[in-house]
Amino acid sequence: MRSPSVFNFYRPGYVPPNTPIAAAGLVAPEMQIVLETSVVGYSNFMRSAVPNGLGSGSPRDIQPDYTAERALADNADALIDRVDLLLTAGMMSADTRNLIRNAVNSVTIPRPTRRLRARTA
Repeated sequence: MRSPSVFNFYRPGYVPPNTPIAAAGLVAPEMQIVLETSVVGYSNFMRSAVPNGLGSGSPRDIQPDYTAERALADNADALIDRVDLLLTAGMMSADTRNLIRNAVNSVTIPRPTRRLRARTA
């Protein structure tokens, strides 16, 4: 447990095959531990954590607070601006904004769904 570098565990020249990383001539040693099962596991974990929080018990120990996001739920662009600020420091790509906008706008606006729109964003 006293490894002098992460390369004790990862090959430093690893290039994930058939990826944009390989096409760009880059290396990504950390991708050696990314497998289909770990990606799906993380997706499932986040699918539960975003709406329900984290921890044990009922309610869970750490609960998400989407109050500010719910206040913006009627305006998809304002909601996306907030998500952009909080999660990407204002560096969200136009393609990602469009994907999120389409997902948010697919949720209808009656009041009970403001929470769902915020969680979707």
